[in-house]
Amino acid sequence: MCYYVKFGHSMSKTVGITTQNPINWIVLDPTPCNGGVLIVEIRPFPHVLPRQILSLYVQNIPTTASHSMDAWAPVTASEVEKMIGDAPNKTCNLDPAPTWLIKEFHRLLSPFVALLINVSFISGCLPAKYKHAVVSPLLKKSDADKNELKNYRMVSNLPLLSKLLEEVAQTQLQRFLTACDKLPIHHSAYRPFHSTETALLKVLNDLLQAADRGQVSSLCLLELTAAFDTDDHELLVLRLQCSFGIRGIALAWFISYLSNRTYCVFHGECILI
Repeated sequence: MCYYVKFGHSMSKTVGITTQNPINWIVLDPTPCNGGVLIVEIRPFPHVLPRQILSLYVQNIPTTASHSMDAWAPVTASEVEKMIGDAPNKTCNLDPAPTWLIKEFHRLLSPFVALLINVSFISGCLPAKYKHAVVSPLLKKSDADKNELKNYRMVSNLPLLSKLLEEVAQTQLQRFLTACDKLPIHHSAYRPFHSTETALLKVLNDLLQAADRGQVSSLCLLELTAAFDTDDHELLVLRLQCSFGIRGIALAWFISYLSNRTYCVFHGECILI
């Protein structure tokens, strides 16, 4: 026996919004199974929150950042040289030269690449050409129907210089968040020595310890289709500023990074603009 709850409808009434389409469905099975584990299923969530609800979140974001990151640290030619040397031999259709050739002359090119990265950080602007991606539709399964769009997954590929810029920004941001102890203790994504394996081991260990104590555990798993598409950029920028202390030129760079992104589609031998 399952209970269906219109979470979206209840939330809409709470914030004074009328909508015919519920934001979410929550399915609760009250009968413990699988060793006393309560099964909770959350049905697909929409890609974009209604603007009225989003504005409610935005108005209530507290400023909790105790440290601030106002600018980027300059990157050196030796750091860029190492990044180019460690880069995989993958070439984007937008690259002016193949990656293997750039790696062949990385000692010669690294000072110029470092200059480009530092100018981008100092100006707080990411050039438009580095925000343009090539999207390739790939079949999820080799035997899938090629005429069904749902059978494809979209793979986005950026120029090598764009990837290097992202890597420098990610390294400096993660270093700042780690030094300020801003990352949740159980956050496993994009952290050294953390992975889906360590996250699963943590959950499994907690469940086993609870079972040893004679307790009943409930496990809620949330599946988001195209999870990164659910991120609202306005809310993300406010969280970076208020919760994590990203300000000044550093924040301006993130705003430039997130805005006015473009792409073209590469299929077979053709590029569709």
